[in-house]
Amino acid sequence: MVERQHRQGNIRLPYNIWFGGESHTLRDDETCCEGCGGCGGHSESSEAVGLIRCCPSCNGKGYQDWIDRARGPGEEHKEYTYFISNTGDQISAAVKKGQEEEYMEQIRLQHTGVFKFVNKSDKGEI
Repeated sequence: MVERQHRQGNIRLPYNIWFGGESHTLRDDETCCEGCGGCGGHSESSEAVGLIRCCPSCNGKGYQDWIDRARGPGEEHKEYTYFISNTGDQISAAVKKGQEEEYMEQIRLQHTGVFKFVNKSDKGEI
């Protein structure tokens, strides 16, 4: 039918790197997220580190419906940026805005064996 000719619905998004699993098929009221291109996040990977940053525009979904577009980015993404190391992770790391580069450097150093996290008991803070 001609009525669906110019609608964005029924377009299959790419694999979601933030949530993993199957890709989402857009409905008529949804649009592909321009921030991540429908993938849900951005890979910050280099050869040693495979960090994936959650897209702040769509909160990792890869798409926005009309409510998301009207409301704007969620409150939870104003203070923190979220990272996972692979699509199978069940827990994300919350990093305060402005400290993302420091966090990525710590992870890079940890993967290369130069930097190790120190337990509180080793620092004498218990």
